[in-house]
Amino acid sequence: MFSNQWKIFSTIIFLFSLSFIFSSCRNETRLPSVGDNGKDPVNVEESIKADDTGVTAEGKIRVVAANNQWALDMYSYLNSESSDKNIFFSPYSLFTAMAMVYEGARGQTAKEIQSVFYFPEDHTLRRAAIAYFYNQFNRPKKEYQLLTANAVWLKMDLALNIFNELQRFYRAEVFVKTPAQQVNQWIERKTKGKFKKVVEDSGAPGLDLINTIYFKGDWKDAFEEAHTKEETFTVNEQKTVQAPMMQTTKSFNYLETETMQVLEMPYKGEELSMLIFLPRGFAKNPVEGADLASLEKELTQHNINQWRQNLERKSVEVHIPKFTFEKDYKLAETLRPYMPSAFSRADFSGFAQGLFIDEIIHEAFIDVNEKGTEAAAVTVVGMKLSAAYYPEPVLFRADHPFIFLIQERTTGQILFMGKIIDPTEA
Repeated sequence: MFSNQWKIFSTIIFLFSLSFIFSSCRNETRLPSVGDNGKDPVNVEESIKADDTGVTAEGKIRVVAANNQWALDMYSYLNSESSDKNIFFSPYSLFTAMAMVYEGARGQTAKEIQSVFYFPEDHTLRRAAIAYFYNQFNRPKKEYQLLTANAVWLKMDLALNIFNELQRFYRAEVFVKTPAQQVNQWIERKTKGKFKKVVEDSGAPGLDLINTIYFKGDWKDAFEEAHTKEETFTVNEQKTVQAPMMQTTKSFNYLETETMQVLEMPYKGEELSMLIFLPRGFAKNPVEGADLASLEKELTQHNINQWRQNLERKSVEVHIPKFTFEKDYKLAETLRPYMPSAFSRADFSGFAQGLFIDEIIHEAFIDVNEKGTEAAAVTVVGMKLSAAYYPEPVLFRADHPFIFLIQERTTGQILFMGKIIDPTEA
């Protein structure tokens, strides 16, 4: 019975589970270099860390809880819009990009963003924990690749010290009036070529806050390619497809209840794993209260933590499909009802007066095969300056006689001086 269910299961819900040993080591902190006048930021050596000084166990727990609750909320948002489609996104990428946005939010706008993303309001606690996880994800690893990066694309004149917190705690690289092509090249490098053209420059003043994340890991116990076979995958009552199903029988962490099965498959290094939640009920095997929709209602942080704790080592015959796909989400309309002021009467005065969120772009890619998993995501929060705050240009039309001089700016010493009566006079 068990193996048959894995052969023709209707839908997979899966999570990447990360577990790290908390370290109390203090790391030297330096700020990343800043690009200017169309130049790409100078590469910063891997040893440079975000400032996680003073990070606490409470801070780490609260940031993880906030990220995970946002993950479940976002899954619900996306599922309500297209319950019959595949879903894939990086809650971490969206959470981190919006955490940078939150740094510049004030008043009602900050309250609304906080209520959606559950950010701890204690700045010291939140920033240190976010920096800590940034450092953990980017630390050198032999068994797998996990890399994340942040950036600010500045398309208006602002003092760069406004972004000190983003550089210090998020290690955000700052692009100053850089061509869109170079920002896209930065995104492409950070995601190992998965996303090539994400941002465009409309010419309007504003700024973009960007996060990328990239993961590539091999299964601890790889599948044999020779055992992969085309088998029936039941999509719904009306539709089945033939999908390449990977097969193996090994010892895994496993849980079963009356309504579902849970499987954990670790990657090499055993710091990351994939959790799969498989409802017992599906089109060819209807079980009341055990279908996918019922399982989705049970997806809470408490339940997931409980299921993880109850996993037991068992010999499991596994059949799961190979799959690869990419998703592209435009999330402004999805999130507008939950934080309306951020899109209209916004207060991002921590960055500049008159800014509002214009768009939230999220692209995600995943490839699951016999060897392991490759996944990447990018989030871009595009902020524009309200037309009411566009500085009116002061007219300076030198179409009549004028006086001019050339000076040394520091002292004001005049080096040359003159007058123009007729600019065409030789």
